[in-house]
Amino acid sequence: MPVQSPDSRLTELLRRSDPLGDDRGLGPAQSAEMRRAVLAQIPEESSGLWPQLSPALSIAALLVLALGVAWLPSAKDDFQPRTVPAGETTLTLNSSSAETPNPGGTNALENRNIQFETPGGTLVVWVLNPNFPS
Repeated sequence: MPVQSPDSRLTELLRRSDPLGDDRGLGPAQSAEMRRAVLAQIPEESSGLWPQLSPALSIAALLVLALGVAWLPSAKDDFQPRTVPAGETTLTLNSSSAETPNPGGTNALENRNIQFETPGGTLVVWVLNPNFPS
């Protein structure tokens, strides 16, 4: 007796115990009859109002979407650089280039403040410290 692997023994056991192992399936006539029975149960297309309204509703939805996108502000619209004429700006220099004596006896230079104000009200202040270690 040849030695069989466990897989082949299991396969043979399953084939012998299959109750429909000898069944060859439906014949052509039975298959056609079953197809007719299944197709007879499918409802016919309704001729209601929905198929006529569907294209019109789709077009209306696309139109509303297009108008909404056209009216949305974009990020580019938020920032609009503009040229400021020279007469509209204010530039103030508060500086002293002279050396001032410190109470400790050593001389140090004063800080320089440069202020720039735009017409929109933005104030830019630069503090230049000549004693700042570089």
